[in-house]
Amino acid sequence: MPNPASGFQGDPVALEFRGVGKSFGALAALEAIDLAIQKGERHGLIGANGAGKTTLFGIAAGALSQSAGEVRFLGQDLAGKRPFERVRMGMRRTFQSSNIVHELSVRDNVALSAVGITPARHSLGTAALKKARSQADDLLARVQLEARAGDLARELSHGEMRQLEIACALTGTPRLLLLDEPAAGLSVAERKRLRTVLAELDAGLTMVMIEHDMEFTMSVVSRVTLLHNGRIVTQGTSEEMARDPSVRAVYLGRQHDSGKHPQN
Repeated sequence: MPNPASGFQGDPVALEFRGVGKSFGALAALEAIDLAIQKGERHGLIGANGAGKTTLFGIAAGALSQSAGEVRFLGQDLAGKRPFERVRMGMRRTFQSSNIVHELSVRDNVALSAVGITPARHSLGTAALKKARSQADDLLARVQLEARAGDLARELSHGEMRQLEIACALTGTPRLLLLDEPAAGLSVAERKRLRTVLAELDAGLTMVMIEHDMEFTMSVVSRVTLLHNGRIVTQGTSEEMARDPSVRAVYLGRQHDSGKHPQN
């Protein structure tokens, strides 16, 4: 079984959790999480519902505060950093439920995201947004969605909506991309297209992905961490984890059941 602490070997580190815990009242959702993700790494967080994956994402992005421990991003302690400050540092997150504005065009959704991460907010009619629309076209091409740029977002398929969310997350100069179940609800063809989009992202961009589809996860990431009941069970390369019997045991609920049910 791979050593859960092995991620701390080597530098440089993009995102690091040091002894992170999170409690909701008497319920411990995360306990003593030690995890380091290297710059440029593609890392998967897996585990059954209630394992603590989304809670860990929420702490990284600033939507939740940890009850114990420390989180560092690009060497900086994130204590006291609000979500928008973390965005400006280069952290981006997509969600299980879409936050796309359905009545705007595909292009304007990306442009609005680009304008929204700058210190000054602008209206839709400003020169800043016109420039952002041009930048949006480049990003839409990167996620294979340029042909839908002028369409309303509500006209997109579920898979295309996921591609749009990724384009929005790539605005500015992202250093870390947190993807929360990007393949959920996608058809086989849509998953294949999304896999291609993720594979073609810049090599220097660090990506951490929560995903229940093990096959999809293993085809996209290079390292995987298995969480169960708020703790790290094991981690290793995709190949190691695919062969690790503890991974299948946790997914089938045969082992590591302490009776606790923390947040997802």
